[in-house]
Amino acid sequence: MIKKSVIITLVLITLTFAYFKAHDLLLGVKISIDTPTNGETLNEQFITIKGKAPGNTLLTINGAKVLTDVKGSFQKELLLGLGYNMIEIKALDRFNREKKEVLELVYRPSLEDNHISVKWSR
Repeated sequence: MIKKSVIITLVLITLTFAYFKAHDLLLGVKISIDTPTNGETLNEQFITIKGKAPGNTLLTINGAKVLTDVKGSFQKELLLGLGYNMIEIKALDRFNREKKEVLELVYRPSLEDNHISVKWSR
């Protein structure tokens, strides 16, 4: 009875260890964007994109390399163009598998930011 319990425990420990070691191989890289929300209309031209891409070896936003921390969290500041903006976020894992997310944002400045000063002359 004790032999059986020890064998079952060792098998469970081995399977758990194998799962955690093969986690990246089984699931691949994932990208989650925390902020801003896809499809959002913003009135600020300067934004910060924050998210997570655990298990990646290379992360790029619009082709520029972005560093991640140990947990895969990243943050990148960007300047939006007037109107529609499409931001491409790519992650590559150590098995050369790629995951791509597209973030679509609209920059529409508020009316207070667009004040025009007119000088009257006679």
